[in-house]
Amino acid sequence: MLATLSIKLFIREIRSGYLTSMLLSLVLAVTIVSGISLFTDRLEKVLSSETKEFLGGDLKFESNEDAIKDSLKILNLDKSKTSEMAVFASVIFSEEEMQLSSIKAVDNSYPLIGELELQNKSGTYKTKQNPDQGTLWIDERLKNLLSLEYGDNIYLGDATFVLAASIIYEPDRGSTNFAFAPKTIMNISDLAATNIIQPGSRVEYNYLFTGSEEEISLIRETLEENKNQGDDIESLSSDSSALGRTIDRSENFFLLGGLIAVLLSACTIGISSQRFARRHISYVAILKTLGMNQFQIRGLYLLLFFYTTLLTLFLGLSFGWVLQSNFISLMDSYFPTELPPPSFYPLLITCLTVLICQFGFIYPHISKLLDISPMRVLKNDITFNQNTLPIFIMGLFAFLFLLYVYTNQIALSLIIFTGVIFFSFIGIGSIYLLLGKKKLGLGAQDAVSLALSELRRRKLSNSFQIFAFTVAIGLSLITFSASKNLLGSWQDSIPDNSPNNFAINITKEDKDSMELFLYEKEIEINLFYPVANAQILRKNNEENIIDRNFNITWLEDLPEQNEVVKGIWFQNDTKNGISISDEISERYDLNLNDEVIIQMEDGSLETYIQSIRAVDWESFSPNFFVIGHPSLFEERSSTYITSFYIPKSKQKVAAELMREFRTVSVFSVEELIKQVRDIVNQVTKALNSILLLTCLSALFLAFSALQDGFDQRRHQSAILRTLGATGKLVKTSSLIEFSILGVVSGLLGSMIAHTGVYFIETKVFQTIPGFYPEIWVMGPIIGIVIVSGLCLYLVNGLMKQSPKELLSQ
Repeated sequence: MLATLSIKLFIREIRSGYLTSMLLSLVLAVTIVSGISLFTDRLEKVLSSETKEFLGGDLKFESNEDAIKDSLKILNLDKSKTSEMAVFASVIFSEEEMQLSSIKAVDNSYPLIGELELQNKSGTYKTKQNPDQGTLWIDERLKNLLSLEYGDNIYLGDATFVLAASIIYEPDRGSTNFAFAPKTIMNISDLAATNIIQPGSRVEYNYLFTGSEEEISLIRETLEENKNQGDDIESLSSDSSALGRTIDRSENFFLLGGLIAVLLSACTIGISSQRFARRHISYVAILKTLGMNQFQIRGLYLLLFFYTTLLTLFLGLSFGWVLQSNFISLMDSYFPTELPPPSFYPLLITCLTVLICQFGFIYPHISKLLDISPMRVLKNDITFNQNTLPIFIMGLFAFLFLLYVYTNQIALSLIIFTGVIFFSFIGIGSIYLLLGKKKLGLGAQDAVSLALSELRRRKLSNSFQIFAFTVAIGLSLITFSASKNLLGSWQDSIPDNSPNNFAINITKEDKDSMELFLYEKEIEINLFYPVANAQILRKNNEENIIDRNFNITWLEDLPEQNEVVKGIWFQNDTKNGISISDEISERYDLNLNDEVIIQMEDGSLETYIQSIRAVDWESFSPNFFVIGHPSLFEERSSTYITSFYIPKSKQKVAAELMREFRTVSVFSVEELIKQVRDIVNQVTKALNSILLLTCLSALFLAFSALQDGFDQRRHQSAILRTLGATGKLVKTSSLIEFSILGVVSGLLGSMIAHTGVYFIETKVFQTIPGFYPEIWVMGPIIGIVIVSGLCLYLVNGLMKQSPKELLSQ
């Protein structure tokens, strides 16, 4: 019987349209959550695979010493799951030419993951083996610079090799810090014959590992226990490549836009459920009169919302799959393989979202129906009791829980939650202070007086409407700002003429000649940075050696991509020292004003840490861990590094430059810039879809809030018209009343949006915050236009009904 009645009730509510607003909001929330969760889940899977290949394994250990072998022996590791390599820079010779190259000596397990793509006389092929002894693989560009053919002799140190193939693609392209020069891969068994590595040589030893989570965890623990200062451990969770950071930031944009749309839907669900419960007061009272108890009534409505949940999940998941397919179609060209199928996690998050909305925003209102007495219907008392505080608090907790479940980021959740609540309560308090006196609407003589009296008389309901409008406008403006301003600044950070080539190892003698060469080729060149290799030693400390060399430069002005976070930048009236990046400060426990010794090839000097900088490593400009003042280093020997933009029509300039200046190495980042720029453009298109869904969510919320308010105004409208008020007076007064609410909500929404954008810029995306005056203009305008427009629509509906019809409802 209960099941049959619940089905009939469900069908009746669907047909009547009273469940439409709540159902649409639930479907919209599920669509957004499932669509974005499905997309990010599949994206994370393919990125994990790409990162693993980029690293060369599940775990990578970097050291300047070949001293970790003994510690690894006790683990008895499977050799097929471990690879060792030595990476260094050296000059490589052909019969007629020479060129600086990044040499990578690999063992027989190389590559652990992925395949190398090579080319030889027979064509292009793929392999999972390392070079044979006595042979080398080199970059195609290096092959051309050395004027080599396959089978020619190459000279490296004291050894002679044969060119076996040229490298098209290597899987572990992220496993070396010596990527500034064209690559050469050799067999590690040939390394001793070259006699290149001598005491004091700068060599990076890399160890790559793959295996199960338990095996990797054990290896990591062993490495952590035995590593020296300066050693580094990287895993899949630490992809610091520019492309990896770009895609990670893309996920944050999707997450932010989807989160806001879901929150708007949740608020709409709360208001719609309140309206739904109010309509069912008489129905529940009649059911009690007919003999149903509280347990049966609770079961009836639980079944009703169980059917709603099933319908919501079916429609929402279907639309969500279409949404994520749209995202994938925009970005699939950036992944070498088809995205893997999703896990059960998106489905779990989606179901959890529905449950939170049901029990946090719907069930509290429905549970109040259980306390309805049949006598209240006979007395025509069909209102809830005024104690709404428990429901409001429960809704807030559900709001916060939904934030955390969706983002899994407590900082972002608290930022949005606190901002919304703080500014909304400011608005509610303002209404109470400004409209302190109670005045009945029936005494008003004109539209303005009637509107003001209504604002005073309905302070509580108007306050909650302001809360709803403020949330709708504020969160929509945050999404709009993210779409236009944050993405815009991201796009602006990669201008069309961004440097796409870097030149290093420029000698003082070649600096002016090279500048003239590029000038004659009409290539605009950026600043030449002096560069020297240095080691930092702590003064007055037993463990004073930091086991890593740094490239140090010296400048008077702070680079654009840097921000001093501690201390002060160099000044003329100050004893100047050095400035280090915050990464170096944290990794080596170097602090402000620490006294250090800078050890360089031509001597050492004592100085101190004057400032610590935050560095934008995503910028396509030279960046440095250590910067000194010119007065300390200008007499030191150095080479130079610079960057410049070469258009496609002049791509041969780079090769001509390297032939003209033999010691100079030029490497291109054009492909990386193109990938990053294309991803930003596609993210913009995808975020526009989320912006549309957010606007729909905001519109649903505003309409639901107004509709809920107008339900309570039906009888007053009928009474006013019965007593002689014209339809024009009622319509004008309502328009004025809601225009005021719209302006107040718009201003508060602008405050929420600007505050939210500030914290999102600084805490989530780590960018420099900006001021966006358009937010302050758009907020009040949107408030007036949207709220007033919806108000006119609802008032016109009331005017079409006679006072008798309204009083009988």
